[in-house]
Amino acid sequence: GRQPVTIYRAAFVQEQPMTSFDITRAPGRTYRYYTGKPLFPFGSGLSYSTFALGDPAPRAELKDGRVKVEAMISHVDGPPGDCVLLVYHRVSSNIRAELNYPVPLRNLVDFTRVALLRGASSHVQLSVDLEGFYLTTPNGTKVLPSGEHVLEINVGTGAKTEEVIVVIP
Repeated sequence: GRQPVTIYRAAFVQEQPMTSFDITRAPGRTYRYYTGKPLFPFGSGLSYSTFALGDPAPRAELKDGRVKVEAMISHVDGPPGDCVLLVYHRVSSNIRAELNYPVPLRNLVDFTRVALLRGASSHVQLSVDLEGFYLTTPNGTKVLPSGEHVLEINVGTGAKTEEVIVVIP
């Protein structure tokens, strides 16, 4: 399975006051803001099977107010198993530079589980709601910045994360 929380190193209690609930204050909290190296990151996990993103490379397209994500998952080694595909969103460095408030390092916007036999592949399609691309301003309003947004697509611990650019007009 995948880790549903971030497990911090023991030194974290010296880095962040436990009485502070500001998740954006350096070094941050949760996978969304933590800039340190966690003991076990959110979304990590172990498997007897090895999975990889295959050909064609993952792609994404903005269509009808949603982002259509397609990826090919391959079972590379080990016994039959379930692959959990995670799709994270983050804003580009250009958007981040224009903003004067904390922005998540990344945000989980979708995931799916695919059962595969050894040597098998599966074409996966996801439809991501643009709601996951919105940022919350300091006054609590939600905004969708125009420009380049990045989707990080991952199939497991040790696997290469693929990035796909989505341009929001």
